[in-house]
Amino acid sequence: MLCKEEVCHWFSALTAPKRIDLLNGLLRMCLPLELRFIGSCVEGLGRKDWHSLREKEIKANDINEVKTLTHMLDYATRSKLNVYLALLHSSNSVCSNEMYNALTCSEPFHSCALFKQEAYLLYTMAAYHPAFTFSQHQFFFEKLLAIERMLESDKVSKCTVQHRSKLSVEIAILDSSKSWQKTTWSVALFAG
Repeated sequence: MLCKEEVCHWFSALTAPKRIDLLNGLLRMCLPLELRFIGSCVEGLGRKDWHSLREKEIKANDINEVKTLTHMLDYATRSKLNVYLALLHSSNSVCSNEMYNALTCSEPFHSCALFKQEAYLLYTMAAYHPAFTFSQHQFFFEKLLAIERMLESDKVSKCTVQHRSKLSVEIAILDSSKSWQKTTWSVALFAG
């Protein structure tokens, strides 16, 4: 028998795309009344962050703002797409079509592991988001499979590095004044 604490611990260790995928699978197994109750619970939990996310939610559902997100290789664009996908209203087909256009760009996937992880989250959220059409969902699921294969092959083909290297990571964060800030961290990595 599974223990609730073990399941919660296991769930918390999953990546965001895996948690989203699992939750969607579990929700699809629920009965209609269970879904309505869970929806009420989720709505209640979402109220605590409502004020801090309101400005971003307005931007996420503004077609003029969404049209600016065109360059998937740009970190700031991917960060905004992640936030905007999370806050996109389920009935906003105009903005979802524009996001679809941004996510279907013909730019090649970057080989950077961080890029692949961000793309994995983006396409997972898009694949399950109700604002997209059936054919758009199919496209996102195909992209998801391709990204999962790339991530798996990265795990298998990781090279062992014999020396110390330094990794510099740029992360866009939302500061207390609700503006995007870029922060650079240097991390010493040891492999062997």
